[in-house]
Amino acid sequence: MATQNILLNSSNIVPNTNNSRLTYKFPSPQVYTDSAMAVHSVQLYYSWFNINASLYNNHKFQYRWWNNNGVPNNIIDVEIPNGFYDARALTLYLQKVMLSRAHYLTDATGKNQYFIEFVENPAYYSIQLNLYPMYSSLPSGWTKPGNWILPSTQQTTMVNILSVGNFKSLIGFNAGLYPTSSSSTLYQKLSDYAPQISPVTSLIIRCNLARNGNALPDDIIYSFSSADTSWGNIISEKPNELYYSPVLNGTFDKIDITILDQNFNPVQIIDPNILLTLVIKNNS
Repeated sequence: MATQNILLNSSNIVPNTNNSRLTYKFPSPQVYTDSAMAVHSVQLYYSWFNINASLYNNHKFQYRWWNNNGVPNNIIDVEIPNGFYDARALTLYLQKVMLSRAHYLTDATGKNQYFIEFVENPAYYSIQLNLYPMYSSLPSGWTKPGNWILPSTQQTTMVNILSVGNFKSLIGFNAGLYPTSSSSTLYQKLSDYAPQISPVTSLIIRCNLARNGNALPDDIIYSFSSADTSWGNIISEKPNELYYSPVLNGTFDKIDITILDQNFNPVQIIDPNILLTLVIKNNS
């Protein structure tokens, strides 16, 4: 039984495919009869965004702010640039938007104080929205930028989770206005369901050589997840036992590999440092 070990790396990436397609060209055409192939190992960086306007449409929500009459009906659109965001990063970007619009107060020490935040709540497997009540008059030494007016009574603002788009799935909130009317005390809201902070839960590898009768599509040769790997670190995947898929009988001049997410969407991989090792054996 003859065995081939084939290694694909960044030099095999097909241009303009977001690093999700690789092609290995054989030095000479290969004839396969009664052969099988398996993934021996995969190494790549966890470097795909969880917020992506074109792929996931999960980048928009709104908040309300006080107008020139001290009424919180000034609707502000928040559009998050493509990137990887946890709850803290969402809050930091929101604060950047609020800073640009002068939607904050500065305390007596010169520190900016914001009144909306997203935080992780691991105990409840949730994203938590915190809305802090705005003062009706400035504390001593505090200042207010901008030309908006403080409310007549202490109250929170509101956040609108849109029904259009998938930001609601990202944080696990039903679409709606939170709270439905201003609260005079701290308002806290937990996810209504498990947040999908990463839309990519697993990766699927497809190969043009394979015809796997146990998979649909039938060219799938392997799937795996990022497991406990944090964003920006390397995923090192190696199966405990090689799972072989039948190879089409015929002559081939190349191997085409495609990396997809669990919904068969191409993954937009940022870091091109990929190492994929295949094993092809001839059973004849």
